[in-house]
Amino acid sequence: MGLRLYAQSYDVSRFASYTTASGLASNQVNAVIQDGFGFLWIGTKKGLHRFDGNNFLHFYADSNRNSLPQDEIIKLKMLPTNMLAATTGSGLFLINTQTLQSKTILIPADSLRYSYKVNAIRDIEADKAGNIFLLTRSGFYVINANKQLSFRYDYYSSRDEENKTFAFGNAIAHYENYYILSTESGLLVFNTLTNTMLPVNQLQNHFVTKIASPATQFVNLFNDENALILLRDTVNYLSYYDLKQKTEIKINFPFTPTDKFNWRSSMFKISDTLFAITGKDNGFYLISYNRAVGKFQFYNEIYFTDYRVTQIMADNENRLWVGTTNGIFKQKNNAALIEKFYVTPGNNTGKRDLHFTMVTVSKNKIFTASIMAGLFVLNRQDGRQIKQFEFNDIGPSAKNIYSCININADTVMVGTNGPLLMMGSKSLAYKMVNLPGWDKANNWVSAMYKSRAGDTYLTYNEDGQFYMRRHSESNFQLYQHNLYCHRLHRPV
Repeated sequence: MGLRLYAQSYDVSRFASYTTASGLASNQVNAVIQDGFGFLWIGTKKGLHRFDGNNFLHFYADSNRNSLPQDEIIKLKMLPTNMLAATTGSGLFLINTQTLQSKTILIPADSLRYSYKVNAIRDIEADKAGNIFLLTRSGFYVINANKQLSFRYDYYSSRDEENKTFAFGNAIAHYENYYILSTESGLLVFNTLTNTMLPVNQLQNHFVTKIASPATQFVNLFNDENALILLRDTVNYLSYYDLKQKTEIKINFPFTPTDKFNWRSSMFKISDTLFAITGKDNGFYLISYNRAVGKFQFYNEIYFTDYRVTQIMADNENRLWVGTTNGIFKQKNNAALIEKFYVTPGNNTGKRDLHFTMVTVSKNKIFTASIMAGLFVLNRQDGRQIKQFEFNDIGPSAKNIYSCININADTVMVGTNGPLLMMGSKSLAYKMVNLPGWDKANNWVSAMYKSRAGDTYLTYNEDGQFYMRRHSESNFQLYQHNLYCHRLHRPV
């Protein structure tokens, strides 16, 4: 039998709220995202906020040329190298979430007279190389990794400025090296390999034409490297595209989708099998995915009926955050229903009574530390055991583990009866962490703790000393303290 966390209720009564009374500059929350250090970034009508669990750090538009170009944030997007992009109606704001160094990027108006029309950003995408793709009211623009404008497509000319409303861009969807643009003039495709823009109907025998063919415009509800979900006003279903298998699954509803969803709607991935979709006027709905049969199921129950929901996000601790026009809501830590997890005799190599010391969750895996049996890695969705690590290559005592914590979205620290180990939560590859002054023959990890600020603390079997790794640094430092604590004895 495996360990399983059951679905929790999404009733608003099970959420704590944060509003202007709590420190937000505005109750209208337009975007929320979590960085690799655990900080929450919240885009509102009156500025950008960083939240550490207790306090809000505010960023506003001011006279500094590298401040926000405008207070109202439209979208947030994480980029490589800890960079966060915030789009506004007057330009792009970039901030390093580790150093807090910022930069404002404005697209030059050139022959177009009004800069605000060129820099009114409607949608944003980015690739792993650091290129940023911007769809604005006036056209489509690419900012390269050096933060320079590398491609420009102006849909309007200077002759249009006084007699036309600039409303070119609607949404971007991406697939491999193609960026599909839903625009006033229909569907266009930008090819990053050739740096060319074409109408979608000029692409022959390609999966992109299948994605774009049913309509001239779309709303991009969800898009990652594996899947794309589009809403169109010409069909009575949502289109789910598996970008790896190059297949389409229709998500059907007992009503016309545009009756409840529109350009304001977005779809958010809560888990591998559960999505939330926001209504055009209020609340959100749930859609589950059954992998066994390859079908989606829509649930007609609406949550947060009294709020217009703008954003939904599951954080690193699997708590739901719901952004609304009346503040942001955090799911309370309720007691979860847990099935027992039994260790089979074959996994209990010591043939002794076992006990588990700590459990941590990272991405889609549960990491369970034990005495005498090492580290168990379980599938978060169904409790299935993925792998057991006894760390015999590290040493015979390493299968006794006293603590394990996730220090960021991709890394778990494992404190053994010996050295400290670092494990990738996706690859499950591990290595020993080099700690200054560590005696490999005699020292062992006794406890670990991560603060709300993202700093990691480690105690070991020496009085008056501890290690700390700040969230902005990659290495641990040794510190002295004057508090007396009983010396811990190495277990048998």
